[in-house]
Amino acid sequence: RDSFSRSRKDSEKQISIRRRHLWISVSRELLEDAKRDLNDIGCYAPVFDGVDILGASNNSGSGNSSGVLFITYAFLVSGKGKRLDDIIAWL
Repeated sequence: RDSFSRSRKDSEKQISIRRRHLWISVSRELLEDAKRDLNDIGCYAPVFDGVDILGASNNSGSGNSSGVLFITYAFLVSGKGKRLDDIIAWL
């Protein structure tokens, strides 16, 4: 139990230091699993679908939101370098 409490405090500390994070997955269907997994370890940061944030409007989505940007590898490589630039701008 102590290690879980320590882990939760470390997670909260990490989120407070770094406001935005990146989660790369093999399937977009795992988005809900990613949200659940983060909540299970005590990390309550919002998880954003990278297709919604970066894909549709072709902008970097660089608003004031903090959280986790969830993207798939296929989405990352689909933009021929532009996606990486957009992700870096979001982070």
